[in-house]
Amino acid sequence: MIAEHLLEGEILFGAAYYPEYFPAERIETDLDLIAVAGMTVIRLGESVWSTWEPRDGVFETAWLRPVLEAAAARGIRVVLGTPTYAVPPWLQRAHPEIAAESATGRRVPWGGAGRHRLRCTSAPGRWRCCSAGDETTTAPDRAQTSIGRRRPDAACGVSP
Repeated sequence: MIAEHLLEGEILFGAAYYPEYFPAERIETDLDLIAVAGMTVIRLGESVWSTWEPRDGVFETAWLRPVLEAAAARGIRVVLGTPTYAVPPWLQRAHPEIAAESATGRRVPWGGAGRHRLRCTSAPGRWRCCSAGDETTTAPDRAQTSIGRRRPDAACGVSP
């Protein structure tokens, strides 16, 4: 098993890294600082669903290459997060029922406070929220955490 091989006699130490919030020129410096701090792993990708999939079914991963290459050059491992909590605008337009609601029942528009909270009550919307990353990973169970796997049906109450 991959996880057993990676953890053999080693404790991974790291942090979340969000290169999408900084100029690309910072990647090398940031990863130098991460390496100097003794970190052995970074986690990225979980807040950028609209970057992974800017349009329904269209996946773009070129933005990851500079980070992955810079991390590899420094011996830093990478955990790719499943980008589910920040819903892309195209998904909320297609399934408005997934939007968070205020206490009064008013739906919160995309980009408003609460955009990270999904309501996912319809079968199509719920399955889409829980199966993010289908095209970006080869894992048999698509909804993953960095510690272990959980099946979309267990996490969301739907069958694949």
